[in-house]
Amino acid sequence: MQGIYSDNGSEYKGSPGHPVRDLCRRYKMSQSFTKVKHPWTNGKTERVIKTLMAEWCTKSSGFISRDHRRRALYAYVTWYNQSRIHQSLGCTPLERLESYLQKCQQRLINVQVVWRCTSQTIPQTRSNWSTIKSL
Repeated sequence: MQGIYSDNGSEYKGSPGHPVRDLCRRYKMSQSFTKVKHPWTNGKTERVIKTLMAEWCTKSSGFISRDHRRRALYAYVTWYNQSRIHQSLGCTPLERLESYLQKCQQRLINVQVVWRCTSQTIPQTRSNWSTIKSL
């Protein structure tokens, strides 16, 4: 992880000695914030929270303990990522991730095939990298 991007809430911004700030410094991560009174800069997060509040909080109000609430939230997140069709994706997030990984794997296979073909005809030197890249 290179950094943390959050809203301007005190739970993230804090003063020196704040746990989140200390964590960023310890691991040399950047810490940036949304613009004040510009909620659209954090739109995806706001949308997930709105969906969570509408689908999970209203239907899951009878928790008997913190552990019960945590387990219910984990079950919802699993359903949200693996079963729920997302309008913007046209599929579940898991299906989108699997599709992306398959494309990456296919590209890697294509690069390996090109490399095998070119390594037989082009001497493997740094000066020929631009030739190989253009194939």
